[in-house]
Amino acid sequence: MSIIAATLIGRSITTTGLDLNAQTDQLRNHLRYVQAMAMKQTDANWGIKIEAGQYWLFQGSNPEEKQARLPGVDYAAGSAKVAVASGLGLSTTLGGGFVYFDHLGKPYHQDSTPALSSPKTVTVAGGGGNRTITIEPETGLIR
Repeated sequence: MSIIAATLIGRSITTTGLDLNAQTDQLRNHLRYVQAMAMKQTDANWGIKIEAGQYWLFQGSNPEEKQARLPGVDYAAGSAKVAVASGLGLSTTLGGGFVYFDHLGKPYHQDSTPALSSPKTVTVAGGGGNRTITIEPETGLIR
């Protein structure tokens, strides 16, 4: 009986849930890193661009220029973009798929309007589940 139980349990456990949680935690930490960079270097805008299968840090007003590398990431040669784990995807309510942070850590839009008007979300999905990261408009709290 124990052999059958061990076989069934071993086949039913997958790593998709672990990958989903790990990817969500990594992205949340990277959002916090971008926010911290904006607060440390008040002379430059810092933001993060999020697409379906990847995201990246950038400095300035254009997400496609001045891409910077995030700490603790193994990048493909010549790339500054973080690929989402296989089988997972990203979706977001961020306008244009990116957000900037000001020198106080508050999120704002590209056109420099002071802050987001409502909480914005980034969803990591895969394996039949999803996890959501929320960016609060006035405080910049990322949870």
